[in-house]
Amino acid sequence: MTSQRDPSTRGRRGKDSRSCFGTSREGKPPLVSRALLAVAAAVLGAAPVARAGAGAVATEHPLAAAAGAEMLRAGGTVVDAAVAAAAAVCVVHASSCGLGGGGFALVHRADGRDVALDYREEAPGAATPDRFFKDGRPDEALARSGGLAVGVPGEAAGLTTLHRRFGRLPL
Repeated sequence: MTSQRDPSTRGRRGKDSRSCFGTSREGKPPLVSRALLAVAAAVLGAAPVARAGAGAVATEHPLAAAAGAEMLRAGGTVVDAAVAAAAAVCVVHASSCGLGGGGFALVHRADGRDVALDYREEAPGAATPDRFFKDGRPDEALARSGGLAVGVPGEAAGLTTLHRRFGRLPL
């Protein structure tokens, strides 16, 4: 497989290039792969606008919106779209989102119930209160820098939980 490069494309892949992201049992690419394909298509100019027939996706970046819209077009739920859009934002606008972070989600179900999910970073399991004391006194420096000050990311686990509970398409 070859890719012909045209200098005017400034590093973009040629029209004859192909990628393989794997397939699900149904013969369709997995959810995350379809989201990344939507981002790639938009970067390459194939999808300049995010459109979906039965919904709307609004994000801070048009490529992330395109990834979410692709999930709606594929028959996914709004949570499938949200997970795809969030994963895409981690790629296209990493300064505002990333797998090293976390988040919150509020899902309004068709039965009228609301479900909230908090998947923000958490303190390491070994970070018990007594670990922040030095000579019997609280030491704020231990909470500000070093290993005890690091939060355990919740982004991947949170998005996976959202998808498992409310998604329809294969992840």
